[in-house]
Amino acid sequence: MRPSVITLALGTAGVVLLAACGGSTSPYGGGGGGGGGGSGCTPTATQLCMMNTAFNPATKTVSVGTSLTWMNGDPFGHTTTSNAANPAGCPTWNDPVNAGQTSAGVVFGTGSVTCAYHCTIHASMQASVTVQ
Repeated sequence: MRPSVITLALGTAGVVLLAACGGSTSPYGGGGGGGGGGSGCTPTATQLCMMNTAFNPATKTVSVGTSLTWMNGDPFGHTTTSNAANPAGCPTWNDPVNAGQTSAGVVFGTGSVTCAYHCTIHASMQASVTVQ
């Protein structure tokens, strides 16, 4: 009967250890602790987010001279890349952004223009910034 108690105790300890690992944060992206949702991101006046393989917000209006950054809240890499067909007055940029990281700032210096951008890795990720 004694070996059954030891087996039960070891099995219970193994389940507890595995459950504890589900809440850990990996240094390889994610940081979501078992939920798989990345580190998250909240858009602000000057920060846009990349979450759930989408830009948030998908459209943004800013004043001339505003510098925007993009934070990657997904557990995998993205880019923020200006469209080649943008009108004159739009800045040109192409920034890879790893999981949990923030891009370099892009200054929107000309008014009355809408600048489209996308992720070169995920074709469905498209958005725009309108400068007034």
